[in-house]
Amino acid sequence: GDVRSVLNDVVIGRGVSPSLCKLACSVDEQPVALFQSDGLIISTPSGSTAYSLSAGGTMMAPSISCTLLTPIAPHSLSSRPVAIHGESCIEVTVPNTARSPAFVSFDGRDPMYELPVGETLTIQPCPLPLPLLTYHGFDHEWFQSLTTKLGWNTRVEQKPLHSSNNKSSSSSSSSKKSKIISSSSSSKSKSKQQQHNNTTNKDKNKKLILSERPSHPRAGSVGSSGSSWKRTG
Repeated sequence: GDVRSVLNDVVIGRGVSPSLCKLACSVDEQPVALFQSDGLIISTPSGSTAYSLSAGGTMMAPSISCTLLTPIAPHSLSSRPVAIHGESCIEVTVPNTARSPAFVSFDGRDPMYELPVGETLTIQPCPLPLPLLTYHGFDHEWFQSLTTKLGWNTRVEQKPLHSSNNKSSSSSSSSKKSKIISSSSSSKSKSKQQQHNNTTNKDKNKKLILSERPSHPRAGSVGSSGSSWKRTG
């Protein structure tokens, strides 16, 4: 049969068929599960952050030698992703009881390959590993890319319940408030005192004006008796 080289993942799905994709999976010639779902993703650690992650699979560091089996929309509450040893040989068969064939995609590059009913797809590790060059440790850039590209574990940091800084800041703010209140009250009292002083000064000025008026009789009066007269026409 055909031999393909894969770096990230192999996706076995139902394609255009409306029926469930029934896949019998075995690991090292040992039957593991009968997946009834939209498909199955077999991914390497480098491919665990791609389609497998979107389907609910876990993220595997590149330094781990493993293979991840992630079902796509399984029709079962107990079907979960599982990680197996990277040197294991995986066989996926479309059983004779399946309603339709399956379709296979290799790293999402080539056109989908049809896997007819009764045929088996074998996935095994390559004897020649792919060498990679990194500036830092093997997993350092991987963790960094999780944060920058996927926003992994990014959240607003929770505030502490009690701390000395909060107490000191609260006490300083309360003292500032008390100072502001006291200054405002003192300014109000000063303004009231100034108004009172202004009114008293006005009263003193009125009394002073009245006391300084001349003692001569008003115009129109005769003699010192102060009897008034009226002008007639």
